Amino acid sequence: MSSTWHAVLIRCRYEPRALPYILGIIRVAICFFPITGYLHPDEFFQSTDIIGGRHYDSQIQPTWEFTTDKPIRCMLIPVILNKIAFLLARAITSEPSAYLLLVAPRLVYTLASFIIDYCLYKMCQYYSSRGLWFLPVSIIYQSSFVCLACLTRTLSNVIEAIIFSLLLVVVCQLVRPRFRVLFVTPTRSRPAQEQVKKSTQLVSSASIGFLLALGTFNRPTFPCFAFVPMLYWTYESFKRNSYNVKMNIQRVLLPSTFTFTLTSLSIVAFDTYYYSVEDDRMAVFSESLRLLTRLDFGNLYRQVAENWVFSPYNFIKYNSNSENLANHTLHPPYMHALVNVPLAFNVLGLMFYGKLTNIMIGSGVFRLLSTIHRVYSLMIMTVLTSIILLSFIPHQEFRFLIPLIVPLAYAFGFNVYASNRWLSMWLVINLTLTYFYSSVHQSGVVKAAIDLDPILKLHLKEKDSNRTIVDVLAFRCYMVPTYQWNIPNGNDHIRLSLQQTHSDLMDSLEEKIHLSLRHYEDQIGLQFPTAHELYIMLPSFHVPQFEEYISHQLPEGLRSSLRTLKQYAPHFSFEDLNLSWRQIRQFGLRTWRDAFGLSLVKLSLHHTSANPLGDSIITSQ
Repeated sequence: MSSTWHAVLIRCRYEPRALPYILGIIRVAICFFPITGYLHPDEFFQSTDIIGGRHYDSQIQPTWEFTTDKPIRCMLIPVILNKIAFLLARAITSEPSAYLLLVAPRLVYTLASFIIDYCLYKMCQYYSSRGLWFLPVSIIYQSSFVCLACLTRTLSNVIEAIIFSLLLVVVCQLVRPRFRVLFVTPTRSRPAQEQVKKSTQLVSSASIGFLLALGTFNRPTFPCFAFVPMLYWTYESFKRNSYNVKMNIQRVLLPSTFTFTLTSLSIVAFDTYYYSVEDDRMAVFSESLRLLTRLDFGNLYRQVAENWVFSPYNFIKYNSNSENLANHTLHPPYMHALVNVPLAFNVLGLMFYGKLTNIMIGSGVFRLLSTIHRVYSLMIMTVLTSIILLSFIPHQEFRFLIPLIVPLAYAFGFNVYASNRWLSMWLVINLTLTYFYSSVHQSGVVKAAIDLDPILKLHLKEKDSNRTIVDVLAFRCYMVPTYQWNIPNGNDHIRLSLQQTHSDLMDSLEEKIHLSLRHYEDQIGLQFPTAHELYIMLPSFHVPQFEEYISHQLPEGLRSSLRTLKQYAPHFSFEDLNLSWRQIRQFGLRTWRDAFGLSLVKLSLHHTSANPLGDSIITSQ
C-alpha cells in the first residue's frame, strides 16, 4: 500500500490540482458542439420531447408511457430541469432553433451532474483532508465514458446517479472510518490521523427518507442500488444509539418515515396533476378532499386508486408481465455481469472482478466482513449487490448501471491512477467509447433533425394561399424527437410520422406513404394548393430500394422527383449491422458512407388528380 501512496504522491507533484476543473470545463463544452450521437431514445422521449411539447404547445409524438391511463414515469425532476432549460432558451431568443433546444436541456443536466463531483469530494475527505485521494478519483471519474457520454444526456439514469451519490454521502457520514488521512510524505508511508466528529442522527434520518422517496419515484430500480447502503446506515444508526429502542424510534424511524411519506405524497400529487386532463385537474383533488372530510374511506380508496398516479406501482405492475418486457427485448440474466459492466466501466469493472476473486481466495471474505464498517467495503458490497439484483430484471441495458460509476471510481480510481499501464488503457478505451456514442452511434438522426429545422420553419411561414403540404417520415433508425422543430399544435400542413421506425422497410413504406397521400387528400378537400413534399430519413443503403418503390409502386396520377439533400456519415446502427457489412463486402470499402450513413431525402409529388389514392384504396380503408 505504501508504494501506491508514493506513486500517487509523485504523480500529484507534477500534475496540477486544477486538472479536475479542466475536465469539468471539457464536460460542459461537450454540450455545445453538440453531441450528435444518439445514446437511447429515452433521452428524448421520457423528458425533453414530452416537456418541450407542453411548454411550447408544439406537435410531438408521445410514446406509450404518456398515453396510457396508468403512467409509469415520475415527471417531477425532469419537469424542473427541462423547464429551467426552456426558460433559458426563451431568454436567449423568442424563436429558439433546434440546436438551442437540443443543447439547453443537456447543459442543465450536465451542470446538475456536478453534484456527483461534490459528493465524491465529500466522501474522499474522509480519507484525505488535503485532496490527495480526491484528485485521482476525480480524474478517473471525469475521464470516464459514463461521465462524458452518459451524464451529459437527459436521461432519468442521470438523475438516479445524482440521488444515489447524495445517499452515499449521507450514509458515509455515519459509516466513515474513525480516522482520516491528513498528509502523506515520501518519508512517511502511513498517514497521520485525526479524530472525526460525529454527525447528527436526526438530519441523517430525515435526509435518508427524502432521498429514498425521490430516488424510488424517479426510477423504481433505485432500491437495488440503495439496498446495501441502507443496511450499513441502519446498523450504524442503531449502534450509535446503543441499540436503545426508544432512541432508535425517535432518531431513526420516525424522521425517515415522516420525510419518506411526505415526499411520496407530494410527488404523487404532482404526477396526478401533471397527467390529468387540464380541465379535470383540480376536480380530482377536490373530490378526494371532500371524501376525506366526510370520512368516506371506501369511496376515497376507489377515487385514489382510479384517478391518482402512483408511478412506481404502475412501473412494477407493467414490468412484472413478461409479455410487456418482450416488447422491449429480453436479455439473459448474465447480460449485466458479462457485457454491460465491461462496456460501461471497462478497467474499473475488471478491477472490481479482480477484487472479488481475491476476496474469495484465502481469508478475503473474513477480511471484508471484519472491516464491514469501512467505506471501502460499503462500495464493494454496493456494486456487487446492485448487479445481482438488477440481473433479475429480464430487460438489461448498460445505462441502467450508470449510478455504479460513483462507488467504482471511489474504490478503484486510486489504483488506476497510480499505474501508467492501467491509466493509459483507461484513457484509450474511454475516449474511444465517448467518441463512438457522441459522434457515431445513430448520429445521423440528430444531425438530420437539426438540418431539417430551417426547412420546416420556412414552410411554417408560408401564407395559406401558397401553403405546401409537408410530411416528415423516418425508416430504420431511432425515433426522431420533434419538440425541437417547435411545430405549433393545430398546424395541419406538416404531418409527422416518425415512430415505429424499426419495422420492415417495405411494410413501413406501404403504410406511411399512403398515410401521407391521405394527409394530402384531406388538405385538398380544404382547397389548398397541390404542392406536396416529403422529407424522409433512412439508412443510405436503403435509398436504391426506396427509389425503386417510388418508381413502380406509387398510385396512378402522381409524378415524383426524388433527390438526396444530405448524407450523414458515419452513422452506426446495431439493428442493420448485417446489411452494412453486406454493402462493404459487395461494393468494397469505398462505399463505407453508404454502408454506415443516413440520408435525408426529399420527395416532391405532383398530383394530376384530386384523388391521389384512387377510389379502390379509399373504399378499402
